[in-house]
Amino acid sequence: MSKEGFARQKILLRETASYLIRDFKYIYNAIGQWVIVFNTNFELGDKFRSTYYFFRHVDDVLDCDRKVNQDPIHYANTMINAIEKEKFDFEIYPILKLAKISLEYLELVKKPGDQPKKLMIDVIKGMMTDNLRLRSGIALKQETLFEEYRKQFYPMHNLQLICIGSEIRFREKIDIFPLLQARIQGLSDLEKDWGKHLINIPLEVLETAQIKPRSAAYEDIIKSPEIRVWIYQEALDCQKQLKRVKEDLATQLAGQNEHYSRIIYWGLIKGLERSLRKIIRDFKGE
Repeated sequence: MSKEGFARQKILLRETASYLIRDFKYIYNAIGQWVIVFNTNFELGDKFRSTYYFFRHVDDVLDCDRKVNQDPIHYANTMINAIEKEKFDFEIYPILKLAKISLEYLELVKKPGDQPKKLMIDVIKGMMTDNLRLRSGIALKQETLFEEYRKQFYPMHNLQLICIGSEIRFREKIDIFPLLQARIQGLSDLEKDWGKHLINIPLEVLETAQIKPRSAAYEDIIKSPEIRVWIYQEALDCQKQLKRVKEDLATQLAGQNEHYSRIIYWGLIKGLERSLRKIIRDFKGE
């Protein structure tokens, strides 16, 4: 392994450790990324992990889960400029080693119509809107909230699909899995996000419950019958749609070039199903 490659592995291990220290529930994700999914294909696994953990790092900074010596928005713009101009300052921003290898590999393996650089920038811009929402503590109407989810999750999923050589790409308004994952993740992280003033409950629901964003602790809002009913119904709807998506993906991922996508997406779906079962169990009867 080259000196550059060894340095990148150290960064990847550090990012993985930081992720697990923050929340150990991600241990299954880490084991999948390092051991199960790519097995002996270190080359592909290295590129996939570099892509994933670069964006995981930027997302943590913008969600205020990771402290840096800059304003998070300025930090994110620095990442965008580096990718856009392909000029990476490794001395100040070692994490850009992951961005560089990711961009180079994605450009190498992209298929006609793919625009990896644009997708990378789109992902970061989508994450930046979360930081702005967090700062203001505003609640969005459901349609607008879902649009914010789309801005992040569709380009991120398509970057991963490009990386692993998949023939499929998720299309907004047609393929609903990325949005569905965002909705389920929003439900799973509701308490943590509310504490940071990242409001993932639609404005219509809060107005019905007569709750103003930032005016109450999570322990108080969770006592609201309207909020509890919304959580339960949202989880049921996601569960129903996930079942249909699972059937659709079984057909889409049947091709010979979909070995890694099958492993990744069946693992993702199992995790989402597990999260939904817990939410439904906790709020059943509302």
